Amino acid sequence: QNVITQIGNFSYYNNKVIGQGATGLVYSGTLLFIISFRNQDKLPVAVKAIKLQDINTPVKKHLLDCEVLALKTLKHKFICQTYDVLKDNQFYYVPM
Repeated sequence: QNVITQIGNFSYYNNKVIGQGATGLVYSGTLLFIISFRNQDKLPVAVKAIKLQDINTPVKKHLLDCEVLALKTLKHKFICQTYDVLKDNQFYYVPM
C-alpha cells in the first residue's frame, strides 16, 4: 500500500525507495502544478529525503547547500533538474 507524504507542492510515496546516497534516501514522487482552481498537472519526480540530524555541523550544511546550488544551476540532459529545497522538523527534501 502506498503511503503518500505531502510537502509543499510535492508529494512522495515514502514506501517506494528508488535510490540511496551518502546523506539520504530517494523516493518516487509527484510535483503538482496548479493550473487553475479546478485543474492541476502532475510531473513525476524523485524526492531526496535527508535527515536533519545528519546535517549536524556547519560544514555538512555548507556541503548540502553547495550540492543543491550546483543541481539548480547546472542544465544538462544527464543531470536531474532540482526544483526546490523544502524542510520540516525531521528532513530536508530535495525534489528533482
